[in-house]
Amino acid sequence: MPISFVSFSATPTPFFLPTQTYQRASVFQSLWGQLFNKHSEMTDLAALSKTGPAKITSEHFALFEQNDYLPVDAQWWQQASEKIYAYDSSRMRTELEQKTLIVFLPPQTGNCSPRGTTVFDEVPTILIYADQKTSQEQILATLSHELGHVFIHQMYPNLHSVALNEGMATWIARDYWQAWKNNPFDVSVRKFISNQSYLPLFQNLDMQKAYEKSADCIRNRDILLTEFASFIDYLIRTYGMERLSVLYDEKLSQSISQSHNIHSPDFYGVYGLQLNQLENAWLLDLIK
Repeated sequence: MPISFVSFSATPTPFFLPTQTYQRASVFQSLWGQLFNKHSEMTDLAALSKTGPAKITSEHFALFEQNDYLPVDAQWWQQASEKIYAYDSSRMRTELEQKTLIVFLPPQTGNCSPRGTTVFDEVPTILIYADQKTSQEQILATLSHELGHVFIHQMYPNLHSVALNEGMATWIARDYWQAWKNNPFDVSVRKFISNQSYLPLFQNLDMQKAYEKSADCIRNRDILLTEFASFIDYLIRTYGMERLSVLYDEKLSQSISQSHNIHSPDFYGVYGLQLNQLENAWLLDLIK
């Protein structure tokens, strides 16, 4: 899709992001749980810590086996996972308050199958879908990204924007994500622009294309995660982490009778520009 909306010369007319309203609480709760993995049909995996000793323990992780399934070398994993914790922690300049549980599961099939999922229950639990054919680069990038969600959840408990959440988790995992994809974020975005696969951020803030069960789902997900990570990096470099933190301290959803109103991130309140205007400035910075 061409990105003709980008002026490449001046600040475009602001595009105001809508408030999403869900008329029934059950619909809202179902969507909330699906997008943010607060609950899952697999939350019983967190109970593994009560059924027996972990297969691998370290300072920040406890890896439990489900049905004796472990597609990685135990010693390699113990060392690699702690390096990832140190990296993610340095990116966010904080420490986690509790250990994170890890469980490996066989890869799922289908057009939109996950490579990793983070479940927030009594204890944060990261599920990694991999087998012995899965590259180490993908496994490490997946862990770093999912661990990023754990940091984000601890630091910004009110955050409900899927795009900001996924973009930040990818930004946190930068070195591991780029080693897996063989390109820096900005280089990848320039390629998306040149081959017309770029997906405008302000048109895809709901991230529907990244999770709808279509043949292009995984491709679109990787494009959007990379784009939002590059965009977040631009916001940090240009305006600082403190301003980004204000953006991430979002309002809670408002419950009115049986309706729930989900406010879009307040880009204008934080930066004085709407998302499409910030997106235009970021793209100009990429091509200069």
